Amino acid sequence: MRWIYSDYSDQKLEEAGWDPKSLKNSDFNSQTHLWSELDDRCHRVEIRIAGPDDLSGTYEYFLETVLSDHDNGETFDLNRPGFGYENSAVDEELVAYLNEFAESISYFGYSYYYANRGSLSPVAILNDEGSYVVPNPETIGDGSYHPLARRIFMNLYNNADSLSKTAPFMEFGLSNPHLVEATGYVAIPSEDVEEMKGRLLAVDGEAGGSSTLASSGGIGRLADSCYSFFVLMFGVCAPFVMTHF
Repeated sequence: MRWIYSDYSDQKLEEAGWDPKSLKNSDFNSQTHLWSELDDRCHRVEIRIAGPDDLSGTYEYFLETVLSDHDNGETFDLNRPGFGYENSAVDEELVAYLNEFAESISYFGYSYYYANRGSLSPVAILNDEGSYVVPNPETIGDGSYHPLARRIFMNLYNNADSLSKTAPFMEFGLSNPHLVEATGYVAIPSEDVEEMKGRLLAVDGEAGGSSTLASSGGIGRLADSCYSFFVLMFGVCAPFVMTHF
């Protein structure tokens, strides 16, 4: 996946730790990114790349997770011959791009996939344990859909007056996972729910000095307090794409 999206040449990718053996049929031309280079059962056509724009948290997360040398300048290939990187803040536009160009691949939030799962195909990824997994409530909830998964955090004003209003809201959300699931997001595991409820109790009322939050009056993160949001991959040659991740 890094090779598909990166603006690095093959040589720069190797220098940054990429293993060229992951490409089964590479033609050793950094200017081409062909489906057939991933698997000879795919057509010899250029892979069109698409995804959210740079104002999106999904964009930022994907950049930092997949393009692992981003601190040194690695980024999305905006100058791919013929089309570059198609980006949009609107998920529907990305899906329209996938439908228009069968040779394209994109990524966006799991919640949008969930709402349109009848017409979209997820691509399995190779996780840290060496297993190929597709995104679903089970693999997302147990953490096996990794690394293309992240948790959403909530920041709370750490003073008694604010917490008297926000703590009940958090308690309601944590106690009603079915409402989370109805949106296409995935609730955190039950054991984490209990831990988060314990943290809420610790910071409620006069717990302004609790170590789990910032100093009294500031904004503090209630770590792992809410729900998970997940990046999903799509592509024309879906059964094969991620087998060479």
